[in-house]
Amino acid sequence: MWVPAFKEGCELWDCTKTGNIRLRSRFGESTDERTEFFPESTRPFHQNGTYPWYSAVLILVIGVILFLGCTMLNNQLPKPVYIKDAKQGMFVAENAIHHLQHLTSMGPRVVGSYENEIFAVDFLKREIGFIMQRAKPQHLLTLDLQKPTGCYILAFRPYGFVNCYENIQNVVVKLSSAGNWSSSAVMFNCHFDSVPTSPGASDDGINCAVMLEVLRVLSQTDVPLKHNVIFLFNGAEENPLQGAHGFISQHQWASEVKAFINLEAAGSGGKEILFQTGPKNPWLLKMYADSAPHPHGTVVGEEIFQSGLVPSDTDFRVFRDFGNISGLDFAHKSNGYVYHTVFDSIFYIPEGTFQHTGDNMLALVKKIASSSELTNPGQASDGRVVYTDVGGLFMVYYSEFTGTIINMIAFILSLYTTVYNIMFVGKGLNRKQLLKQILLAALVPFLGWILSGCAVAAIASLLDACGKSMSWYSSPYIIFFIYYCPVLVCCMFLPLIVNEARIGFKNLLACEHQAQLYCTFVQLIWTFLMLLSTMFELRLSFLLMLFVLFPTVANLVVMMSKNHQRMSVWLMSLIGSLAFPTFLVLWYTVLVFELFIPITGRIGPDKNPEIFIGGISFLMCIQATSYLTPLIVLVKKGGTFLGVLLALNLAALLAAIATPSLFPYSANVLSPTTQRIYAFHTERVFYEKGGQELKRDAGYWMVPMDRHGPETIKTLFPEAQTTENDCKDKLLCGLPAFTVRLLQICKHTLWIPSPAPVIHNPTKLELLSAKSLSKSVRRLTFNATGPDHMQLHISPKPGVKLLGWSFCQDVTSGEPNWNDRPTYFIHYGRGLDSSSWQFWFDLEVQSLSNDTILDLALSGQYMTSGHQISPIFRDMLSKFPDYAKVVAWTSSYKHWQF
Repeated sequence: MWVPAFKEGCELWDCTKTGNIRLRSRFGESTDERTEFFPESTRPFHQNGTYPWYSAVLILVIGVILFLGCTMLNNQLPKPVYIKDAKQGMFVAENAIHHLQHLTSMGPRVVGSYENEIFAVDFLKREIGFIMQRAKPQHLLTLDLQKPTGCYILAFRPYGFVNCYENIQNVVVKLSSAGNWSSSAVMFNCHFDSVPTSPGASDDGINCAVMLEVLRVLSQTDVPLKHNVIFLFNGAEENPLQGAHGFISQHQWASEVKAFINLEAAGSGGKEILFQTGPKNPWLLKMYADSAPHPHGTVVGEEIFQSGLVPSDTDFRVFRDFGNISGLDFAHKSNGYVYHTVFDSIFYIPEGTFQHTGDNMLALVKKIASSSELTNPGQASDGRVVYTDVGGLFMVYYSEFTGTIINMIAFILSLYTTVYNIMFVGKGLNRKQLLKQILLAALVPFLGWILSGCAVAAIASLLDACGKSMSWYSSPYIIFFIYYCPVLVCCMFLPLIVNEARIGFKNLLACEHQAQLYCTFVQLIWTFLMLLSTMFELRLSFLLMLFVLFPTVANLVVMMSKNHQRMSVWLMSLIGSLAFPTFLVLWYTVLVFELFIPITGRIGPDKNPEIFIGGISFLMCIQATSYLTPLIVLVKKGGTFLGVLLALNLAALLAAIATPSLFPYSANVLSPTTQRIYAFHTERVFYEKGGQELKRDAGYWMVPMDRHGPETIKTLFPEAQTTENDCKDKLLCGLPAFTVRLLQICKHTLWIPSPAPVIHNPTKLELLSAKSLSKSVRRLTFNATGPDHMQLHISPKPGVKLLGWSFCQDVTSGEPNWNDRPTYFIHYGRGLDSSSWQFWFDLEVQSLSNDTILDLALSGQYMTSGHQISPIFRDMLSKFPDYAKVVAWTSSYKHWQF
C-alpha cells in the first residue's frame, strides 16, 4: 500500500468514515480532506466491510455444492455389461454376478466348515474347469489344490502373535502361454472364506467372482500374454492371513511371482480404492494409473492405513513381508455398515461395482503381464510414488524425489511472496507498528485454529459424557452442524472481534489489508507444515503443498501484473487459486467419512468416537477454509453470519442430546446401520497343579464393539458384570479371546452367568513329557485336541524365561504383560481334516524343583455351522433389539498350571 509521508501534527489513518479519508491531528480535530494525495488505485479501503453479508453465504453454498459434486462423483459407477451385449475381450459384469450369487448362496464360509472346505472349493474347481474347457489353444491353464500347514509370527499392533494353520485350502490357477515359456508371473489374490454369520459377498466374494471373469476373458484372447498370471483363490484369510502365508511360503509357483494384486474389502460396493503400494517398484503404480479406465486411489489412504488407524489388515502384509514382493492393494470401502455382518449380501452391491472393478483389474493384469519390468522388477525398484486420483476421473503421480523438489520450490516461492506481501501491506508503518501488525496477523489465524480445536474437543466430551455420541452414525450430514459450524465460528470470531475492537492497534491498517496479511500468514503456516511433513518423508505432504503452491502462484501473477494494490484482483485470484485444492480436500472428505464413520461402530467401547470424527472434521474443515475464514473482516454484518452458524450448531447439539431423532442405529433393511456385539456362550474350567479341577463356571461373554455397547447390554441384562477384576488374577482375563485384537478391550467387556453350554467336541490338553535339556532348561511337550479354531495363551512364572517353542524359530516379545509377567498368544486353525495339535516349549528355570513354572490357557471356538447354538443361548440373543446384530457362537476356556 503506497502511503504519503505524514504532515506535521498528523498521526494515523482514520478510516472509520466511509468515503473520503481524513487525517487526525494530535489535538483531536480533523484536518481538511486530503483525497488529492491518493490516486484512486492506491487509496486505502474503508473499515466497515466491503462486501454484503450474503457473499459469505454464497461461498458457503458453493462449498456445499462442491461437496455434493464430490459425493456424486464418488457414487458414479460404469454401466454394467450384460451377456447379450458382450463382445470378445470385454469384462461381463453379469457373469461375475452369477458367480457371486452361487458363492453366497452357501451361507457363511468359515475355515473348517463344510461350506468353505467342500462347497466353495468344489464350486471354484467346477467354474475353473468350465473356463479351461473353453480356453483358446494358445493358452495353457493349470489348476492346483493346495493344503498347506505351517506357523509364523504375525506382527499386529500393538500385540503380535503366533499364527498356526493345518490343512487349510487354496485353489490356484496358472495362466500361461502354450508356446512361450516364462519364469515370471503376476499374482492375483482374493479370499473365498468369510467370518461367522456373514455371507461374505463383499468380503471377499465379489473379488473372487471378478477374478473368475478376468480368467475367462484372458483365456479367450487371441494373443497370449508375455508372462504368466497366477490366480490365487485363498481359502483362509479371515483366520487371519493364513492362506496367503501357505501359498507364498510353500507353493511351487511362489518363486515365479514378481508382483501381485490383492483384492479386499472394508465395505460393500462402490469403487475399489488403491490404498497400498510397494514396497518400492513404482512402475506398478504407473501401470495402474496408465491402464485403469476408472483409476481410484491415494497415497493419503496408504499412509493412514499403515499408521494403524484402520483396525484390520490384508494379505498384502504377508506377500510383502514373507515373500519380499511388491504389489498393489485394493479394497471396496462403501457402506462399511454391512462389513462382517449378516447383511454382507449381494443385495447391497451395485451392479456397476462389478464392472468398475472388472474393467480396472482386467486392464491392469494385461498391462503388468505384458511388461518388460516383470522379468526383473529389481531393476526398477527404487523409490516411492506420490499419487492421487482426482474425483475418480484420472490419476496424478510422480516420484517421491520429484515431490520433494516441488515442495522445496513451493517453500522458496512462498517465502518470497510472504515477505513481499508483508512489505507491501506495511508501507507507511514504522518498524514498531509493522512488528505489531505482523504479530497480530500471525497469532489471530493460529489462535483461531487452537480455539476451534478446543471447541471440537469440548463438544466431543460433552456428547460422550451425556451418552449421546455417534448421533451422526446413521445421519452423516449432521457432522457439518455439530463440528464444522463451531470450527468456522471460532476461526472467524477472532479476526472479526479484532477488526471491531482493534485491540491496541486501532486503525493502523484498512480491513482489506488486514485480510491480506491474515491470508499471508495462513500461507506461511501451511508452508512450514509442508516443510515439516517433507522432512519426515510423509508423502501426504503433497496435499499441504497444494495450499502453498497455488496461492503462491496466484500471488506472483498479481505481483507481475502490478495489480497487487487492487483488492478485487487480489481477492479473485486468491479464491480462484483455492478452487482445485479445496475440491481435492472435499473429495478426500467424502472418502474419509465414507470409510471412518462405519469404522467407529467397531473400534471398541474404550474409545470415544466423537474425538475420532470430531478430529477428522476439524482437520478437513481447517484445510478447506483456512484462507477464507479471515475474509470475514470484509463482510458487512459478519457477526450475524457467525450467529447463524452458532445457532445451527446449538440446534444440532440440542437435537442430539435432548431428542431421539439422531439415534445412532437403524434396522432399515435397505440401509442398515447396525450395532455390533459379540456374544460367546462360554464354559470355563480352572485346574490346579496335577490336573485336579479347582473351579468350573459358565456364562455369556459379551464383547461390545462400540461406545454404546455396554449400555445396551446392561439395559437388557442388569445382572451383567464387568470383567476388569478377572483381568487381575486370571490369565487372559479368564476369557476365550479368539483374536489378539480383543486383548486391548477385555477389561471393558461383560460377563453374564448362565447354565453351561453343551459341547460335543471339548478341548483337551495332555502333557506328553517334561524333560530337562540342561541344568536350567526344561522342555514341556503337549498334545491338544478340540475344535478347528483354538488359542493358546501362556505366561511363564516369575524367574522363568521362555527360550523357544515348536511353532517357529523366533519368540514374540511377550506382550501384553499380566501381573508384570510376559504373555504369549498362539492362534490355531485347521481345515476339515481332524488331527491333534502337538507343540513344545523350552523354559529356562532357576531351579528344577516341583514348583509350577507355567500358566497355560487353552480356548476353543465353536464357530462353524456344524456346532449348534443351545436353545437358552438363542433365547438370550432374541432379547437384543433388531438394530443390534450379534455375532454369536459357543466357546470354552480352560486353564492349567504346570
